[in-house]
Amino acid sequence: MAVQENQVITVEDTEGRIEVYKTIIENARHEIDILDLDLDKRVFDCQDIYSGIKQTILESSHSRVRILVHSAHNIIKDGRHLVYLMEKLSSYIELRELHTDDKQFSKENLIVTDKSAFCRTRNEKPYEGRAELHNVTSAEELSILFDRLWENSTRPTDLLRLHL
Repeated sequence: MAVQENQVITVEDTEGRIEVYKTIIENARHEIDILDLDLDKRVFDCQDIYSGIKQTILESSHSRVRILVHSAHNIIKDGRHLVYLMEKLSSYIELRELHTDDKQFSKENLIVTDKSAFCRTRNEKPYEGRAELHNVTSAEELSILFDRLWENSTRPTDLLRLHL
């Protein structure tokens, strides 16, 4: 389902977030940027989301998936599905930890795809947020924020050990 016009969706819980992420990722062509406290297993180990991210990577040699988390230690230790994908497709998918100065952003979740669609939610109660499936202006603003966070972030030492 290709999204041509903007749709605004209110997200109130994890199930709503999963449904919106499925749609956003299904429509991604080249770029997926994710900010998530701990790469929530309920969301990112969902087969449709994992498969959608993998499909986006496999469909284009120009694809890029960037993931920012608060701390990667438990994500790597618990063996999230995306960690296995990172091992196989490390040229296309990268995980980093937020810089200490940016830890205030660990209170929210964000996904931006192709600078056109996004979903931004809180990761604490009340769990609320909003998704827009085709809003280039807002998505570009969030991409600029994500780029700044990405530039300040660091590659986790736990992840470096995976590649040895």
